[in-house]
Amino acid sequence: MGLVTEHAPGVSEFSERKAPTLREVGERGRFLSQDKAALAARILNPVWEAA
Repeated sequence: MGLVTEHAPGVSEFSERKAPTLREVGERGRFLSQDKAALAARILNPVWEAA
């Protein structure tokens, strides 16, 4: 992800992109969790409405 640069063993520097990148990863994870929950609900309670 390129969020940390290691200059020497035990000496690292965080990228300025750290916060936006981690926020984006968290958003993706939240959306995937919501999709998974919706799919599980449809599988466990298969009530389909006619379109």
